[in-house]
Amino acid sequence: MARLRNLSFSKVMLVVGLLFLYIPMAILIFYSFNSSRLVTVWLVSQRNGI
Repeated sequence: MARLRNLSFSKVMLVVGLLFLYIPMAILIFYSFNSSRLVTVWLVSQRNGI
């Protein structure tokens, strides 16, 4: 419990702010590998023959 007291408001807000910025970018990168035009249909891109 003593460890929670060491977290200051600015550190918590820094983490929240970074998550607010980076989670949407990670979601966009994740969905960019879907070659289907629909989000609900997942098709793996076959561009490189893999």
